[in-house]
Amino acid sequence: KLHPREIYGNVYKELLVKNHVKNAEVVTNQARNEFYEKIASCDVFVNFSSSAAIEAMILNKPVININIFQDITSFTKGSAASFELEKNDDITQCILDAKNADLNNARQKHLHYLIGPVDGKSHERVTDLITKLATKENKVDFISFQDSDQ
Repeated sequence: KLHPREIYGNVYKELLVKNHVKNAEVVTNQARNEFYEKIASCDVFVNFSSSAAIEAMILNKPVININIFQDITSFTKGSAASFELEKNDDITQCILDAKNADLNNARQKHLHYLIGPVDGKSHERVTDLITKLATKENKVDFISFQDSDQ
């Protein structure tokens, strides 16, 4: 999956053709529902440090982050929830490892850390928080640390 500002999409597509890769697709800008259908049907989600990796994890897909610059922080880096691939690593072996790994528990733990529970109830939590913040008895005072001695 390419970032919307990615400029090498055609190069990646040409490489797939040149190397006779038939079971991979370079996904460019498209409607969200189409994108989610592609994630749902993939075996492994490969990306360049995209927030879409979180969406793939929500759909319980193995994630491979390609770190070609060795300084990009991905949303899943440092967790046991995904695979990190450096520019000289063997992508074929990494894909096989990702397909065969059982990372479900690590994915769920990392998702909970990043975004909270994946239970379809985030709208309820946001509504409850707004209601609490809007009521006088539960008013939250925001503190500026610039004005304090801390």
